[in-house]
Amino acid sequence: MSNCLHRRQLQACLLNALGDTPAVCLAGASRTGKSTLVLALQADLPAAALRSFTDPATLAEATRDPAVFLKGLPALVFLDDVERIPALLPWLKPAMTGGQRFLLTTPRTLPGLAESLSWSLESFTLWPLAQAEREGVFPGLIDACFQGDPTRLQLEPLTRQDLLGRLLAGGYPEVTDLTPSRRESWFHGYLATLVQGRLRDLTDLREVHHLIKLLAFPDADPGQAKRCGDLLEGLHIMAPLASGSGARSRWFIDSALQAHILGMAPAALETRPELAAPLLETFAVMELIKTAPWSGSRPALSHLRVGTQEIVVLEDHRHQLVAFTVSAAATVQAEAFQGLQALRDRAGARLRAGIVLHAGGETRAAGPGFWSLPFQALWAPRG
Repeated sequence: MSNCLHRRQLQACLLNALGDTPAVCLAGASRTGKSTLVLALQADLPAAALRSFTDPATLAEATRDPAVFLKGLPALVFLDDVERIPALLPWLKPAMTGGQRFLLTTPRTLPGLAESLSWSLESFTLWPLAQAEREGVFPGLIDACFQGDPTRLQLEPLTRQDLLGRLLAGGYPEVTDLTPSRRESWFHGYLATLVQGRLRDLTDLREVHHLIKLLAFPDADPGQAKRCGDLLEGLHIMAPLASGSGARSRWFIDSALQAHILGMAPAALETRPELAAPLLETFAVMELIKTAPWSGSRPALSHLRVGTQEIVVLEDHRHQLVAFTVSAAATVQAEAFQGLQALRDRAGARLRAGIVLHAGGETRAAGPGFWSLPFQALWAPRG
């Protein structure tokens, strides 16, 4: 299915930001749909000029004289792939002083951009498609949790096979409807492009299988794995979450990409369901990262490890907390709530809801403020 068929939730956020902010930056990994989203925005704002630096003539013109290039553009300008011309960035602020406004897109972090534009800049990240975007619904889970009642959701039936299908389809718009063999080829080419580009320039990685092995077995070379992780975070291929220890955890932005790296074929997941555990964690964490900015709560996310349990903590502006952990089982046992109970012991009444997401189909209360919910709650609308 083409990515143009999915309306991205960020479209409304970007339109609002462009109405009152001189510069808006849209970052995100390559092939997540930034250019398609820009075209959709241009349909909403027909007076905007679009200039893409993937076009050699446009790149040459802007490189020759950035100030003259910007001066010849109208009041609202979309600059696509702006990282290709860093010499242009210092000229944005003078142009903004003169009344121009800009939407900048980039697949990687632009050093110094936030500092140079300070109050004039609002930044967004476009991740692969969320399940709610694929379904065309607005998810209600996060706000329902902060309101203390996550059970009022319209949950659709979901078999384990359907859930595994969603894990392996992921959210890259070009990949979601491919066959397994074509998906493997797509991801292999995608990673090869990274190796031949930014990673080749800054590491000693030269072959895609070296990258895959490093990501699948990071403990074999921790130093190289960290350097590679830093670069992939800058390219938005990995998403960071702050942790209580001051360090950060990183997550692959897409469960299908992770499945390719780990070599997990559909048949293996069906015969050995325990193999799906890391994919389920990635899937859940990224659904929360993607949908949190759309919620009315707009919480900050962080990561906590309690024993062997990974917990994602959401905190709203009133310092209330909601916490999620993941179980790959279809039936949730009492020990699945141990990490959440440890958090409650510390946070007290600030913890509005503790949720265990599981691979079964039932919603159950597990004591005051604790619930087990099936994975489809992540994209279910409010009832």
